[in-house]
Amino acid sequence: MSELTTETRLAAIEEKLDFIAAQLSSIAQQRDEMAQLKDDLNRVGKDLFQAAVVELEDVAPFVQTGDFLHLAKKVVRHTRHISGLINQLESLLDFVTDGRPVARELFNDTLLKLDELDQKGYFDFLRELLKAMDRFISQYQVEDLRRLGDNLSPLLETAQQLTRPEVLGRVNNALNSLASSTEQGVEEYSTWQLIKELNTPEMKRGLGIIIAIVKSLSNDPQNDKGGQNA
Repeated sequence: MSELTTETRLAAIEEKLDFIAAQLSSIAQQRDEMAQLKDDLNRVGKDLFQAAVVELEDVAPFVQTGDFLHLAKKVVRHTRHISGLINQLESLLDFVTDGRPVARELFNDTLLKLDELDQKGYFDFLRELLKAMDRFISQYQVEDLRRLGDNLSPLLETAQQLTRPEVLGRVNNALNSLASSTEQGVEEYSTWQLIKELNTPEMKRGLGIIIAIVKSLSNDPQNDKGGQNA
């Protein structure tokens, strides 16, 4: 029993010694790795320092040692503002992230609407309208446009008169009669038939309209205004 116990203890001690040796080996390996990392960092730090010295030579005449201390104090003094600015930036980034699907949907809707307008011919119409404006500008001068603006009120009054239902009805009847006579041919009237037609109420009203139009055309609006002013 004592021999078995002694062997068991020796085996346990050997196992612990093997574990300790393994740990020591791992520690030694980590120490070597740390030493190697330290050497690498030293070399990198020296390279960075030399590069910084070379780069800072350009700004050395404009910077003093106290400027860095002043900048550090200012940064510390405005830590809250900087923190608030960072929070606002984070909020802006969150807003952009949340609004990205909406913006994508709005962009797709805009493309669909533009495609619909293109299929309906809006862009072709706008293109032709621009061409018409170019021709208008090339054919007319600014003075023509100014005269048009001066006479815009009489033109609007004339357009207002033309849009009256009775005027449009008469013009429409005249155009229909002209189209019908053009298609079917103009009927020939004898002298007796002409005299007979002149006695009809329709011809009397028509002649009255023609005479009124001729009289109004023969009047000079400028002379009328002069007579009224006199």
